[in-house]
Amino acid sequence: MIVLNSLVCLLMLMFALLQYNDPDPWLWATIYAIPALWAGLTAVSPTLTRRKSARRLLGLCIALALVGVGLYWPDVPGFWKPAIWWHGDLAMTTSQAELAREGMGMMIALVALVITYLSQPRR
Repeated sequence: MIVLNSLVCLLMLMFALLQYNDPDPWLWATIYAIPALWAGLTAVSPTLTRRKSARRLLGLCIALALVGVGLYWPDVPGFWKPAIWWHGDLAMTTSQAELAREGMGMMIALVALVITYLSQPRR
């Protein structure tokens, strides 16, 4: 599980670093940095993140990410298609494409947190 959490940490750090050209870079860099931090801590010190208090805090982060997914859920039809969130569809405005990307970003952060939570063995 060390390798899995290390990969999740690196992937989320890359997402956080790529936010330099986003309209709200600090918000999204933080949203991606939180799962990176959890995955990195789990990879480096699994005994620390196995503690009851740490698991509760990670559970709270997952709950907040679920709320974020609900708030940022894209209302753009076919938002999961790469043409929408990568290049933007010609029929979409720039703000619609940004909303679709933000919704996908919240989903990615949630999945990363859930992977980290599930990768921790129970005592």
